[in-house]
Amino acid sequence: MAFPRILGVLAALAGCAAPGAGTPAATNTGSAERNAAVLRVARAMLASGECREAEARIADAPIRLDDPGFPGAVRQLVRVEGCGGRGLLNVMVAPVPGGGERVSPLFPGTTIADPSLQRDGLRQAVAAARAVAPDCDRITVNETRFTGPAGLASRVGRVTQPWTETWVLGACGRLLAVPMEFTPNEGGTAIRIDGRAVRALN
Repeated sequence: MAFPRILGVLAALAGCAAPGAGTPAATNTGSAERNAAVLRVARAMLASGECREAEARIADAPIRLDDPGFPGAVRQLVRVEGCGGRGLLNVMVAPVPGGGERVSPLFPGTTIADPSLQRDGLRQAVAAARAVAPDCDRITVNETRFTGPAGLASRVGRVTQPWTETWVLGACGRLLAVPMEFTPNEGGTAIRIDGRAVRALN
């Protein structure tokens, strides 16, 4: 179930941030303040969706991100439950120059794409969605689903083998499943979308 309808085009990695305390390697007090900042961002994401009364809680320890664009950043998983469904939100905590940290939403769901890759993939996913829904001027990311290979999602650090995901985009009342193919290479990660495979879910 997709709880939030979030992230108009590239706003995901630029806005909706909340100040945190300390750094991703902070003390227990800093960790508590950071978790509170993460939950504030998660609740803001939920407030933009159809299940505003869903409950959010921190899930597991933060995962170190291997993204040169966000050195020292971690991904914090947040589990949400309500309206008869469950979901997973992702929040990034990144240190900022001069101290402190920035807490920002990432795409919801089980994607393993790092923040920079999410930003790059979104451009292509939106283009594929608009080919199906050309009259819609508001495309949102409702959910992401890692689809394989099995076992790859549990690895920490840079992914070195190809993987696939399905991103579910909202397009003016329509839900579109966009299949994403990611292939790491020496220069980064190539993204491929077969526009013919985009399908409507409603």
